[in-house]
Amino acid sequence: MAERKKSKRIFILILFLTLLSIFSLLYVYSGKSFTKILQSSPGPTETNGNGELTRKLPSSIIIGVKKGGTKAIISMLDSHPHITAAKGEVHYFDRDFNYELGKDWYLQRMPLTSKDSLCIEKSPSYFVVPSVPERILKLKSDVKLLLVVRDPVTRTISDYTQLDAKKAVKSLPRPSFDEFVMTGDGEIKVSRNVIKVSLYDVHFKRWLKSFPIDSILVVNGDELASNPYSVLVKVEEFLKVPKYFEKEMFYYNKTKGFYCWTGSNNSTNCLGSSKGRKHPEVSEETLNKLRSYFRPHIKSFCSMANVSFNWCNL
Repeated sequence: MAERKKSKRIFILILFLTLLSIFSLLYVYSGKSFTKILQSSPGPTETNGNGELTRKLPSSIIIGVKKGGTKAIISMLDSHPHITAAKGEVHYFDRDFNYELGKDWYLQRMPLTSKDSLCIEKSPSYFVVPSVPERILKLKSDVKLLLVVRDPVTRTISDYTQLDAKKAVKSLPRPSFDEFVMTGDGEIKVSRNVIKVSLYDVHFKRWLKSFPIDSILVVNGDELASNPYSVLVKVEEFLKVPKYFEKEMFYYNKTKGFYCWTGSNNSTNCLGSSKGRKHPEVSEETLNKLRSYFRPHIKSFCSMANVSFNWCNL
């Protein structure tokens, strides 16, 4: 009986080693390691049944800012027949792990685009990561950059609102906005990311060291929310694409609290439920201190960007 059990164990071991050897050989002769698969290029051309399409580097990149309206603008631009947007946020230039995978990995994440269309991608954190401007410049120096900014006080509150929603899902402590950004002594917690991201001038200086001002279109996110058509006309002109958007394509959705638009085949397009969250109540004292804190930064940014938005004189 003991001999029989021993023989059975030896047989199982031999079978396991044999299968392991077979899988190893298949892996070796496949010619691609896991890393190579990640880095593999889709090839110069591909087809999807509608003729020849290509994956190409983006002609335009929406670099930020977080909670400025980047999701809205790329969703609307994706409706344009001569613009194709990458899905989601690529995060190639701002995340070292992705960046080290190389250009082919980045290209793999670009959409198939027709010959007469341009490709666009967005990753809002590009704006605030110091290494990003030079990385983009190195890969595509003629890229056109879109920067969507809004009243920094409103942007800060919106950023907090998103954080608070995530904490609610995870049942984490949820301090009020006033508690989150102010100390017990009534000072602003300047180390908070929601505050630092709103210092547009600090980040914009880095971009102007790498790119000329005429290669960056600074968009007013507040205007995008209240009158998307007027903004998209400027973007069309900046990107040098045929005029497509018409004022009649946009309508205000009272239920959602923001504009929706009609696309191809008269399809209705609206942003998801995570957009347009209701902002919390904020004390007038906190609002006044935030305005005072941001005021010199706003003045500096508006001067550098050569813009005169409604909140430039906050």
